[in-house]
Amino acid sequence: MTEYSDLDLTPDTKTMLHLPAHERAAACCRDIWVEYPSAFLATERVKSLVSLPRCSYNPGMMLVGLSGAGKSRLAQRWVEQSWESESVWAGRLIYVDMSEDTENLDVRKRVIEEIGKACGRPEIRTVQQARRIIREYGIVAIIIDELGETEEAIVKRHWKANLLAVRGFASGAWGVNLILVGIPAFLEAVMLNEQLRSRFANRVARLNYWTENDDLAAFVLGYVRHMPMRQVSAVATDRFIGALLQYSLAAQSGATYAYASLRSIVDLLKETFRQALLSGKEYVTEANLLITYKQMGGNMGLDPKDRPKLTVLVKGDKPPKILDSSKMGSSKNAK
Repeated sequence: MTEYSDLDLTPDTKTMLHLPAHERAAACCRDIWVEYPSAFLATERVKSLVSLPRCSYNPGMMLVGLSGAGKSRLAQRWVEQSWESESVWAGRLIYVDMSEDTENLDVRKRVIEEIGKACGRPEIRTVQQARRIIREYGIVAIIIDELGETEEAIVKRHWKANLLAVRGFASGAWGVNLILVGIPAFLEAVMLNEQLRSRFANRVARLNYWTENDDLAAFVLGYVRHMPMRQVSAVATDRFIGALLQYSLAAQSGATYAYASLRSIVDLLKETFRQALLSGKEYVTEANLLITYKQMGGNMGLDPKDRPKLTVLVKGDKPPKILDSSKMGSSKNAK
């Protein structure tokens, strides 16, 4: 182990260096958390929110980011930390993912179910039972993910009932802060609803758009500290960061632009390190990224040399419209 003491790896990762390559390759796929600026700021805002005294009305908050930005993983991390024995959080959090059970899109029922699961009380069914357990277990916040995505899947009256339930969670009877997680379009929908706007407008945390900048470079360097490689990988270069970003972009058909997804970036990183170890290498370079990209069939199998460089969109950018070639000859479009 002493021969690897100079490697900048986490302590847990260093303990894996004696393992054979195939075991370390499997370890590359484990769940890893790397702190980054916008996630840190969001966490501090939530900690501040849930530390407020319980009142007759408890304010809510929204966590907003593009699909694949890392919203759900961040919210789940908050919950995990809040249930630890020596947690620094003011109380415990409950996480509800509305996409997990599409046959049950009643938000009140789902919240009660998740409270029961988290507290080892799956038999609870009523609001009164849930409120008692909230007090008993010191639950201070409920996080609801993907609520906005359910609007089109249920009839209008059920959607209204869900909105009423969301408003009700802010009451003193529940004694919790409600945190809604969604994409920017959901934030816009909330801002158009007068009842919801007054509850969530003041507190919004946004996960940054990923682009070729210091934040992404810092994230990659932090991530590599968890990869059990016996040699130093050349990941701090502009060429590596630029290639990682380009190969992880997924544009619509015919588009020359895309938003970067943290989910895709992490997936490509994991697989690159895994494949390198399985091929007998103890480090990765930009060349390994390209090899892995081709093996994965990235961007629908297009070779980088056969596709134009994509423009990475950031906050404030408005994607240009993609022309439908099938309509180009119509008289309506010709005018």
